[in-house]
Formats: sequence, structure tokens, C-alpha cells
Amino acid sequence: MEAIITLTQVSKQPPTARLPIVNNLSFDLLPGEILVLLGPSGSGKTTTLRLIAGLEVPDHGEISIHGIPAFKNGRQSPPEARRVGMVFQDYALFPHMTVSDNIRFALHAYPKPTQQARIDEVLRLVGLNDLGNRLPHQLSGGQQQRVAIARALAPAPPVVLLDEPFSNLDSAIRDHVRSELRTILRNANTSAIIVTHDQHEALAIADRIALLHEGVLHQIGTPEALFTQPTTRFAAAFMGQADFLAVHAVGTHLQSELGALQFVTAPPMPNNAPASILLRYDDVRFVPAPDGNAVICQRTYEGPLYHYRIQLPSGQQISCKGSHDSAYALGSKGHITYNTPHPLVYFAGEQAVGSVIPHTSHA
Repeated sequence: MEAIITLTQVSKQPPTARLPIVNNLSFDLLPGEILVLLGPSGSGKTTTLRLIAGLEVPDHGEISIHGIPAFKNGRQSPPEARRVGMVFQDYALFPHMTVSDNIRFALHAYPKPTQQARIDEVLRLVGLNDLGNRLPHQLSGGQQQRVAIARALAPAPPVVLLDEPFSNLDSAIRDHVRSELRTILRNANTSAIIVTHDQHEALAIADRIALLHEGVLHQIGTPEALFTQPTTRFAAAFMGQADFLAVHAVGTHLQSELGALQFVTAPPMPNNAPASILLRYDDVRFVPAPDGNAVICQRTYEGPLYHYRIQLPSGQQISCKGSHDSAYALGSKGHITYNTPHPLVYFAGEQAVGSVIPHTSHA
């Protein structure tokens, strides 16, 4: 399957920046795919989008779109020649123009007699077919977003680029609009690159996620792979609540405060070599017991569950979840056991080196 967009070792460092904003970035966008660029503020996500759109110029590297160089050997094709649609974070709608005229603005290359038919078509696609005569200020935030999407889709580009498309929406409607966007893109048969800093949004909408930090691509893969098989401690921590439990090698096992673990992948580590394992709060279970050596030091109600912070004898704290039907009091004692059907990733330093499971004698 030939990629629609390919970045090869693309870098961008403004003169005033200490480090590159985008640092030797390489990835592909596949036909029909929704790729999410995820990362904290300053990770280079929006700059990457602008480089693809042609709104900024790389320092070096190559960008190809539909197999045609958009930037190579210092030469850059103009934005209008790239056949990509762009939805900006603030939607960038013309306030004095109606919804229909905002969309018409993107159809300058269409013959005038056919423009209205295309406007009607994309308004139906985004579910706004009765609002063509409204002005932007007469619309809700979600409706304005859909107008911006309709305008980007109007020239039928194979790719749409969206910069933080949900950031201006109330949390109450964000999930609904996110689901709508995915449906709109699928129905339009359009690939997309979406920028967000919110890992929950990325997990919900992406076919693949490219995780960036300080301009560097840490990992790219399916949402499931990034959450359950992170390749760096940064990726593990950014993709959701994470604790790193200290472990050390003893023969062919790893030993931890919670018991022994056996290797699933990667060769055993040298004896006493320090390492850590990734624990999410559904990987362990708290069992109340008066003689337990683990103590609940924090409790947060999250609706369907309670989130507990548990202090271990070493002083380290880890998280676990509990049913909303019962709440353990602060200071309650108990035992912490592994509670996971899947392998746990273990790290040597910042890098993931393999996976382990609880030893059968301790399971």
C-alpha cells in the first residue's frame, strides 16, 4: 500500500530555538488512515502539520504527497498545489460570510455553476444542510467546527490536516463530536492527520498514533500498542496513569515487592541488575487484611470506580482501582497482588527491553 504522505528525516529549527522543534522526523500516512500526532505542548506537533501543509519550510529532509515531492533539496511546492485540506484550531471562519460562502471560498477552482451543488453535498455530509445561510456567530462551537471541516473537504482533498480540532469544545459534547468526525472522514473516504495533546482523544479516534516529545518521534503504532507496549518510559507515562515499580534480576526471574516475575520476551538480565516494570492501576489488586503491609494513603472517586494510591513498605506508592460499590477508608491495610492477564513491560533505564508475567508460584 503506497503512502499518501511520507516524511523522511524532516527537521525544523528556528534561529531563536535552542533545539530543533522537529528533529529528523520520519513517518507515513496510509490511504484511508486517521493518524494522530500526540504529545505535550512544544513537542512539534503543530509545526509538523504546518510543514506538511507548506505553511512552513523544513531545514532539511523530504516530504512527498501522493508520491510527488512537496519538499526536496531545498525546493518547496506551494500550499495550494499540495491537495491537502487544513482545519485550524480556531476554525478560521470568515465572520462576515455565511456558512455557504465560507465553503465557497475553498471552491475557487470549481466552475461556478457546480459550486452550490458541492456546497450542498458537504453540508449534508457534516449534518448542516439547513444552516447554509447562517453566519458563524449564529452557530455553536461544534457547528462551527463542522463548517471548518466542510470547507476543508469541499475541494475533495485526499488528506485533511486538523490542528487540535476538539480543544474549543465543551467536554460534554467533545466525545460526540469526535465520533462524528471519524464518521465524516470515513464517509468522505479521506485520510487525516490530527494533532492533539490529549491521549484519551488519540486513543478514541486514531488508527495509529505518532507520539512526539521535544520534536522526536518516540513511538508510532496502534492505540493498543502504544498503551500496552510502550517502548520508552516517556511513552508509558504519557499514554495514561503509570507507575514504575523497582525490580531486580535474580537468576532467571525478576524480583519485586509484589513477588517474582518470569521473562516472556528478551534474555534474562544480569544478576541484581536494576530495572522497573510498568503498572497501570488495573494491573494490581488490593486485598484488605489487618496484617497487610500496604496502606491506602489516597482515594479518589471517579464515578464507575475508586482510584486508590497505595503505599508499599519501601515507601513507593502505586495506584489500583476498586469498585464504586464499596470504598476502603484511608489508612486501611491490605496486601497488593498482581492482577493482570497480560505481560508487563519492563525497562532498563528509559528503554523497554522486554516483558514479564507473574511467576506461576506467586500468581
